[in-house]
Amino acid sequence: MPNIIICEIGEDGYETRKIEFFDQGKIGYAYDDIVYCEFDTAYPTGLSDQPSPNIDEYNQNSVFLAIKVSKEYFELAWKKFGPNL
Repeated sequence: MPNIIICEIGEDGYETRKIEFFDQGKIGYAYDDIVYCEFDTAYPTGLSDQPSPNIDEYNQNSVFLAIKVSKEYFELAWKKFGPNL
């Protein structure tokens, strides 16, 4: 399981881009039909086919701590850890 997940949610409530951070500095990312993961996991990085729960719903599960990040923050993370297009 990833330690940190940063995702962009579209107007329709679905994930459009996602970055996952794993142990030992490994990452995974997904967008469109592209998936990539440096970590050997049973659940590779990918976009969900279900609408994303809101932050309050995520935080009802004690396993998660969800916070909202700015578009600018996500873009900086995507430039640094996402694909080199």
